[in-house]
Amino acid sequence: MNGKGGKKRKATSTSVEDEIAAVNEILQSETTARAEDAHDDDDEEEVEDEVTKEDLSEVILLQAQLTALLAASKPAADTSPDAIHDMFKQAFELHPENVNALIEMNSFVCRLGINRTSIACAVFRSKTTVYVASGAAWVLPRLEWMQQQLDRVLDELDFDLDSCFEHVMRESKLDKPKEVNECVPKILDVLGRNLLRQLQACAVVANEHKTSAAAALHAHALKVLQCAHHLHDTFGCYSLAKLHALPAFVNPTECHVWLETCESYGVLDDEFNAADFATMTNEPWYSAFAAPNGTLRPVVQADFLLAPSDSIQ
Repeated sequence: MNGKGGKKRKATSTSVEDEIAAVNEILQSETTARAEDAHDDDDEEEVEDEVTKEDLSEVILLQAQLTALLAASKPAADTSPDAIHDMFKQAFELHPENVNALIEMNSFVCRLGINRTSIACAVFRSKTTVYVASGAAWVLPRLEWMQQQLDRVLDELDFDLDSCFEHVMRESKLDKPKEVNECVPKILDVLGRNLLRQLQACAVVANEHKTSAAAALHAHALKVLQCAHHLHDTFGCYSLAKLHALPAFVNPTECHVWLETCESYGVLDDEFNAADFATMTNEPWYSAFAAPNGTLRPVVQADFLLAPSDSIQ
């Protein structure tokens, strides 16, 4: 690696609290303004700078992001995982075209713990009540709902997954692939991460229905992520490496290939987590990526692209 990696945001809990307070003030101001408008019978012209649903969606999304950041850095934060999730969902449902709200909600849920005995990220307190996300049972239905929304977005963008995958596998009868919307690769990457987390959660739930569905879910995740990488070099590859390291689907050869792909595009600097590859620690090639302490081994004299952010620009 070039050792540069992604820059981390340095923010104290106080500054985050101040930002949340500012966002809440904006929301309160808009709520008051709308209430006054509702009781105003004067036939005045519409104010040109009226706050729209799109504007409110962005503000609520920012509130959700800041609240999640505060909760992760300050376990005693006065917010539950349910409340944070609901903020993201409110931002998305208020303006469904705000796909970034869906992306950020997916990222938040994917970060939560799924083990039966573990808590989600941290303990979230609300007055005297302690909320603990109940692992996979809490995460799975939310991931499945977001999968449906991501599929809908892809449909609206007129994306044909099967046709794209035929080109990936070089089985297409078309001279050239259909053009795709520029947002599609990112949406596919997010959907792939969603499906990967569903597989991990299914392994924890481990009931008959979820176990039987895991093979189909795994095949679908492979297709989605390979299409994501086919359309954009830095998308899909890390999740594909993780997918081949899952205990139920271990494939050291493919995992190695995709980790090398990640390295070639500079993705590992921002993404690598040794816990994702616990099944690979005894592979002779793995030490080239991870140091004994679990950190990413630096590679000198390399000039790679930085991995993209989680949001569509």
